[in-house]
Amino acid sequence: MAARRQTMARGKQSLPMLDAAAILAAGDIRVEALDVPEWGGRVYVKTWSGVERELFEVAVMDAGGKLARHAFRAKVAQLSLCDAGGKLLFTADQIEALHAKSSTALDRVMTAADRINTITGAAQDELLGN
Repeated sequence: MAARRQTMARGKQSLPMLDAAAILAAGDIRVEALDVPEWGGRVYVKTWSGVERELFEVAVMDAGGKLARHAFRAKVAQLSLCDAGGKLLFTADQIEALHAKSSTALDRVMTAADRINTITGAAQDELLGN
C-alpha cells in the first residue's frame, strides 16, 4: 500500500522541487501591455510583489482600519503601471493626479490589474459597494 501511494505521488509530480535559491531567482513578476485609447496609446501593467500587495492593502484602509473608497482605482494604477522592465511609473505622491484621470481609462487599468493580481474578493466588493 505504501509503495502504491509513493507511485501515485510520483505520478502527480510534474514540476521539479524548488529550493530557496531557485525561488528567489525565479522571474515571477509579469508585465503585460494594455491598450488605453483614452490616453492615446499603450501602457504596461505588472503583477505585484508581496511588498506592493501590502502597500495596496494599507493604502485602501482608513485610520479606523475600515476599507476606504477614496482613489481606489488610482491606487491600483499607481502600483500597476510600469515600464517594460517592471519599474513603476508613478509614486504614491502622484495618486491624486491619477485620480483626476479618465474613469474609463482607470477602469481599463483596474480590470487588467485585477486579472493578474486577483484583487477581487469580499474586500473589494465591500469597498466598491457590490
